[in-house]
Amino acid sequence: NSEILQRQIQRLDRIKASRDENSVRQSLINLQVGAAGTENLMPYIIDAVRNMATLGEIIQVLKTEFGDYAHQRGE
Repeated sequence: NSEILQRQIQRLDRIKASRDENSVRQSLINLQVGAAGTENLMPYIIDAVRNMATLGEIIQVLKTEFGDYAHQRGE
């Protein structure tokens, strides 16, 4: 439904307008650095969420480091 989509977009815009962009950016950088190593990523993800990073932003950082998941049949 386009009305639901519009409400979600407006909500996301409000969240982005109200958050501290420097904190969001730093938490995403920390996540990227953690993902490049062997550390547990959960504390970095929790920090990013607490700083109001979106799921899409978090996923993009992880995709950049790990690539896309491709399930192959027969595994």
